[in-house]
Amino acid sequence: MQASKALIYDRIADAIGLIRLQNMEPLLSTIRERLCGIVEKIHENTDIPNPESLGGVGEDLVNLANQVYNQLVEVEHKVLYNTLRDAGLGIWVKAKDIRERAFSDDDRVYFTEVHDVLKHLCDKIETGEYYRELMKWQAIRGKSHRQSGEKAIV
Repeated sequence: MQASKALIYDRIADAIGLIRLQNMEPLLSTIRERLCGIVEKIHENTDIPNPESLGGVGEDLVNLANQVYNQLVEVEHKVLYNTLRDAGLGIWVKAKDIRERAFSDDDRVYFTEVHDVLKHLCDKIETGEYYRELMKWQAIRGKSHRQSGEKAIV
């Protein structure tokens, strides 16, 4: 009886996890649309550096992260919030530093690398690969955490 009860709870938990992740698809689409515009601004300001504009880009990323935070918590995927927020804060701090000195080759490398990572994220969301991999990871992680009694948060 206990084994069948545990199996039922596991199936319910799997179904709830899948329902939560289904809510993730439209959210990812919204994030991708906004993020791709931000990525373009990073690219433009890496070629012709404008510290004020770069600071605004950092703020845009932080604002995007804050606007989707509650939805990402709901689907138990705060890592995307942290990625967006940390990238935004890093850009904002770097732009603040550049206001006080000349734009260097190291700065160009930094902004190019941030651009490339965020562009890669946009591309993976657009192709659906991000969502598919998230589904796989959630299934594996959910089973692992249910066995240990922990809540799975990705």
